[in-house]
Order: sequence, then C-alpha cells, then structure tokens
Amino acid sequence: MATDEQRDALALAFQQTDEMEDWDDFVLQCKKILEADPEANTIAVPAAFLRRVILDIGATPLMFTAYRDRFNQLCDELGIPEEKRKG
Repeated sequence: MATDEQRDALALAFQQTDEMEDWDDFVLQCKKILEADPEANTIAVPAAFLRRVILDIGATPLMFTAYRDRFNQLCDELGIPEEKRKG
C-alpha cells in the first residue's frame, strides 16, 4: 500500500504532465469565458484537450454528474430505480 508521501508524489507528478496541463488550460479557459459571458452559447475547446478526451466523452456521458443525475431521474420516472448509476 502506498504511503501518504508516495500518494503526494504521485499527485504532484500527475499534475505536471501534458495531460493535466491540457485539462487545467481547458478548465481555466471555460471558467473565464463563462464568467465574462454567463449566457455564452459556445466556447472554443482547445484541440489538444479534445484529442485526448473525445473518445471517452463520446462513449461514456454518464461520467458527468449532470448527465448521470438526469439518467437517474429518468430511472425514477420510468419506475426502474435499480438501473440508477452511482458516481
């Protein structure tokens, strides 16, 4: 089992990867645009980020809380709560 120090080193190493740099840039850019224009209809997505995640996003929308919540709401509405997905 990993020690706290090993977990901290892992988190730091992961934060310094190109993948996390793409993620951080994406999140920061989106937050800035939405703060400046809360009614914005579109946001340009950095291509580097999109290349890394589009297959996952397209295949597993239930990884996102908003989509999972709506899916679970429909499970209740349709009388099949056993099909709900956990986060």
